[in-house]
Amino acid sequence: MDPLSQLPPECLHAIIEKLVLAGDSTSLARLLRTSKYLSSVTLPFLYSDPYNMSFHEQYRFGFNADTSGFYLTCMLLRLPAIVDTLPDLLKTALTASSSYIHYEDDPFFDLSEDDDEDDSDMDSSERYSDDSYDEDDIDPETPSSLDYLGQIRYLHFCKWQIELERIWPENGRIRGQTSFKRYIRDNVTEQTHSSFFKTDLREHYNDLLYQQALWALANPILEQLQSFHIPIYDVSRYLTVIKRLPKLEKIRFVMWELFDYPASVGTPSSPSFAQAAAAYKQQLLRSIVDFIKEHARLFPGRLRKVDLFGEKSVLADDGFWQGTPEGCQEAIQFELYDILPPLTVCGVLKNEELEQCLAHPLLANFGQVEEVIMGPPPARWLEEAQRSQELLQRCQSLKSLHMADLPAGYFKWAVKEKRHMDEAYRINSITADNTHGRQGPQEQVSHRSTFPTKRLPPLKSITIADGSLKFTDDLQDVVFSFSGTLQRLSVLATAKEPKVSPRHMVYGRGWIHLPALTALYLDAGHDRLVVDRDLFKLCPSIKTITLTDETTQYRCQDIVSCSPALLANLDKLYLSGWPALTFHPVTLHSTPQLTDLRIAMHRLPTHRHFIPPVDEMDRSFDYLDEPSSEPAPTITRPFWSWNWHLPHLQALYCT
Repeated sequence: MDPLSQLPPECLHAIIEKLVLAGDSTSLARLLRTSKYLSSVTLPFLYSDPYNMSFHEQYRFGFNADTSGFYLTCMLLRLPAIVDTLPDLLKTALTASSSYIHYEDDPFFDLSEDDDEDDSDMDSSERYSDDSYDEDDIDPETPSSLDYLGQIRYLHFCKWQIELERIWPENGRIRGQTSFKRYIRDNVTEQTHSSFFKTDLREHYNDLLYQQALWALANPILEQLQSFHIPIYDVSRYLTVIKRLPKLEKIRFVMWELFDYPASVGTPSSPSFAQAAAAYKQQLLRSIVDFIKEHARLFPGRLRKVDLFGEKSVLADDGFWQGTPEGCQEAIQFELYDILPPLTVCGVLKNEELEQCLAHPLLANFGQVEEVIMGPPPARWLEEAQRSQELLQRCQSLKSLHMADLPAGYFKWAVKEKRHMDEAYRINSITADNTHGRQGPQEQVSHRSTFPTKRLPPLKSITIADGSLKFTDDLQDVVFSFSGTLQRLSVLATAKEPKVSPRHMVYGRGWIHLPALTALYLDAGHDRLVVDRDLFKLCPSIKTITLTDETTQYRCQDIVSCSPALLANLDKLYLSGWPALTFHPVTLHSTPQLTDLRIAMHRLPTHRHFIPPVDEMDRSFDYLDEPSSEPAPTITRPFWSWNWHLPHLQALYCT
């Protein structure tokens, strides 16, 4: 018996779990071949989620992730429970794909019969059998005793994992004299050529193969699936078998692979095409709602998450979904949220989960949420500002917050809470000091326990992606409310187009002491980033400072330098634009730990740096070569001596 088989089951499971987390499919596959016992233990770990990309990205035999996924698909489709159910198109494509391991350069494919032998007298079995592979090629030579299908719980099968590229290169001809080529030639219709959004036959059949392969894999195991994908054009098929999905918890509707309009829609040249096409799109979207409603009726509370539009909006796509009525995406998505039960939230709360939680704000538990990521919000996000604020208040463990925008007054609740807490502590402290001398130790402990419990979350990191803040007072609210815990503050510009009248964005004015802040990132983009003179004095623990804007031209008399500050922990300093002009160089005498110093100005459109007139620079330093009868106004600017002692400096960049 091998040593691993002698381990206690708990130890063996722990080892296999580490291999799964590392995505080490090679080692897991070897365990399948070691012994029957190890196979029975390993198989559920490896095939519970067979298309887990971490398995295929680290494939160890020289193949890329797509090829690895393709081999897996071929193996599963050749299993006895599936192979006899395969339609002709899928069977011929798999057989042809198996014969092309190496890519070759072929001329473009057309539908002529010039290079094909005359096969008009063949029956269907001869007509679509591959020249180099007979029907046995699709069947397993030796049926495996391992129950691969019985282990699958998550079927995240994607279109590229059928690898049509092997036999039909993009923009190329079908390779060789294959049965697949004959099948395509014999089944091409005029409707296929006139497809409004996919005139490429290759894309048409790739989507059709994906539909057939997904159904072939899912149909035998629908009862055990907890998560899988459904192409939106095939929802009606799955709706007929929805009673076989009692364990379904998560589903993604594939919105991108749409292979054709039905014949009833007509062709783009038809006068009624636009209206008929729009109605068909609406019908597809409504079919999703019908599916979710029916599943919720049959299995209440089981289905908990629906991924409808993925990471990008399908309405922004220039293909099938172009022209869908504005607001349709949000209306469908929120209708689904109302059907689904509230999420069990833990750890990280992202945009999609956030929206679903807003549908059931009083039923969700946010006590364990440590990170909230509010991506670019749909319109309803800002409309639900009050509810989202209440949601944040309930995230008592929140440590990190990422916002795409900061609406006006969003953190007024935090300011009110902070002032209430400060006042309560002040009153309790005074009371404790007055009674300290008259109480014994036990009474003092009892008195301290009456201090209010901290109700603000221990927020350590805040990122606001909209650097062109409309209300800098709201950023001041953030700093004031979380001054005791805030370690990282980022405000990043997103607008990249130059503005006719750039604004002066003042940061630091009205801020209070930030003892825990170690990283500060401010980017104003095309606006001017103006730093309050005493900002650096408020951050004694700061280690990283990045302040940037795209200032190119300036007047010396407008420059107001910051006050010198003691920054003994500063490790990296990157200043660009106006912050570079206003930084006080004396501060660098107090930065012995500095390892990276970068001070730069953006170039003009002519790719040259702007240099003010010499006399203007002289006046800015109160220096004139010759005395003048009329005293020139002086501009107080510190002198850059460049005599700092920076023993740990490793990188220096100045322009």
